[in-house]
Amino acid sequence: MKRFSAVMAPAFVLALALSAAAQEKPVTTTKDMDKTVKVTVTGEIQMDYVYRSAELTYFIGRTPPVGGVFADDSDGETTFEGVLRAGFTIDLTDKISGVLEFGTKRVDAGARTYFGELGADGIVLREARVNISEFLNPKFNLELGICSWMFDPAGQGSPAAFAPGFSSSATKNVSRVAQTAASVNGNLLDEIDPVGAVGTFRSGLMQLDVVLLPAIIEGSSTGNDEALYAVDFFYTLDEKSGSRVGGILAVGTGPGTNTSIFTLGGGITWKGIPNLDLYGEVYVQFGNAGQVVIAGLDENLDAKGRALQIGAAYTLQAGNNPVVLGAKITYFSGDGDDAVTSADTSVDAFVGYENINDLAILEDMWWGLDIDTNYTAFKIHGKISIDAFDLSAILGIVQANEDVENLGTTGTSDESAWGQEFDLKATWNINKQFDLHVLLAMLLGSDIIESTMDSGVAAAGKPASGDSGNSALLYAIGFDLKF
Repeated sequence: MKRFSAVMAPAFVLALALSAAAQEKPVTTTKDMDKTVKVTVTGEIQMDYVYRSAELTYFIGRTPPVGGVFADDSDGETTFEGVLRAGFTIDLTDKISGVLEFGTKRVDAGARTYFGELGADGIVLREARVNISEFLNPKFNLELGICSWMFDPAGQGSPAAFAPGFSSSATKNVSRVAQTAASVNGNLLDEIDPVGAVGTFRSGLMQLDVVLLPAIIEGSSTGNDEALYAVDFFYTLDEKSGSRVGGILAVGTGPGTNTSIFTLGGGITWKGIPNLDLYGEVYVQFGNAGQVVIAGLDENLDAKGRALQIGAAYTLQAGNNPVVLGAKITYFSGDGDDAVTSADTSVDAFVGYENINDLAILEDMWWGLDIDTNYTAFKIHGKISIDAFDLSAILGIVQANEDVENLGTTGTSDESAWGQEFDLKATWNINKQFDLHVLLAMLLGSDIIESTMDSGVAAAGKPASGDSGNSALLYAIGFDLKF
């Protein structure tokens, strides 16, 4: 992907911001392009100062600062991270519009990006699509390009199965054996660009989507592409409250030989009681998850993943200062077959494109380990808004469903406790376009992290640390400016 230089990135976004600020009318194009109704410029600047303790820098494979080479122990690390982006919404007619966005990414091409590192501030194409409403039929809309589709029947903005534009490759979780120290957070960290077409048909209370994404990840030849095809529907149970039910049948293909993972599932958002939201989604997988050689023979792998997310949230309205209290259970199946001796031909881990980032250390792709299979998390959360201030907190108790194996030089250990995580976030919304925020996340009792650091085997293929700990700390201080 072609990038602008790191030096040009801030200047690029700043120039567009000043251009937008100077406009008292919508941006117009040249006279011979008279079909352009208007061009709207938007953008965002995020900047965070982030600290990660040694346990996190070890697990995500960061290099200690001394000499640029791993020493016996990992070190805690501070970084500057964020996003610079500028976008254009182009309205050609009442029925045809386009979206084009350039900017940086917080995760890209298998790694996190940090301001100040070589190549980290490169400008990339983030969004590019055309939307055509009433295409061939007054009730049919068509989206072409880098598609914005996701399947979110729970209505929480954190789909358990399908949010490809906010997820890394699904192949990250294709394995017929247990997780190990090297595979928990090993690679493929990315926010992918799903390219294709999505057609949406709406009639009354029913919505039907046909999803054709032949290039979730482009691998040159068709057999090496990672693709997704799906049909989903939503039925509105109550227009006033927003209660609805949805279902999906999807198939993911490639890369690799004989890969066609079918996912069947759905969910519901129910708001039948004032101030109470109940939601849930559940999925099962079947089909082929690829091919492997066992005892000299090609064996097809059976997809057997399962996923579940259910929760409730209650809003206490105290004047203009609402308080939200809730609880959630997140479940992704894992594979428990021995990593060395297994001749099993099933992939029991769930393989999908999740976007669950409730826990900053364990689940979030930007901040932490981004585990997205083989775990159960019970979460209790709350949020209070007082004038311009938001304060939110969450407690998560997380357990691996199948032991994570550590096959180290100091012996073998199998652990299942990811630990207990507590996150606290405060946000000062100075106005609708600018906020200041502080995040504090603490993880305690993580036997998996401790045994991994003790095992003599490196997470993600990196050198092992000699100084283990079962806790981790992360904090971030930053701002978010939108225009």
